Amino acid sequence: MPRARELRLQGPDCELLLTEYEAEPPDGEGSSGVLLCPPHPAFGGTRDDVRLRATAGRLRGVGITAWCLDYSGYHRGTREVAEVVSALEQLAPRVRRLGLMGYSYGAVVASLAACRTSAPLAALALLAPPLAVDTMVTDSSAPCPKLFICGLDDTIAPAEAVRQLFAKAEGDKECRSFADGHFFEITAAEVAQAIASFFVRYTQPRRGTGA
Repeated sequence: MPRARELRLQGPDCELLLTEYEAEPPDGEGSSGVLLCPPHPAFGGTRDDVRLRATAGRLRGVGITAWCLDYSGYHRGTREVAEVVSALEQLAPRVRRLGLMGYSYGAVVASLAACRTSAPLAALALLAPPLAVDTMVTDSSAPCPKLFICGLDDTIAPAEAVRQLFAKAEGDKECRSFADGHFFEITAAEVAQAIASFFVRYTQPRRGTGA
């Protein structure tokens, strides 16, 4: 795994804990970073989620800093969204281009935060986003390029539901499917690589265009 250190930010009314995987940007590119949102905190979702850690490793490997976030607790989504918005707005000044990614519950949170933040987002990746969870409904209208990823055998965020979200989204968008279930136990490395490649295109434009 890449070198990691704990980072503390001030949330709306609490301290936010993140793990930072700092990267050295490639020659000719400005610094870039991606904030990663974990799955359901009531079911053990934390910044140490294996899918987030795999993605953070791939991102750092291509010169993109990754920050894996812990929510302060479980608040049916309302406070989690506000915490992600707060983190984005504090991280944005640290990098030239900023991305956002979420997995499962975290994908719903990320989709809403992307629509509410004032931080300029270069791209948004949603891994296995349910149509809705608790009080939240996934919003695919964020004004930035979007990647949707689904598992063909997923029964929690079925592939057809993810494709519905993709169909509603406007602007630059991409939908990828993998022969796996909701936890991506078979294809985790491939999924992490797909996410990293997506963020290279939009946070490192010289590399993303082959320049």
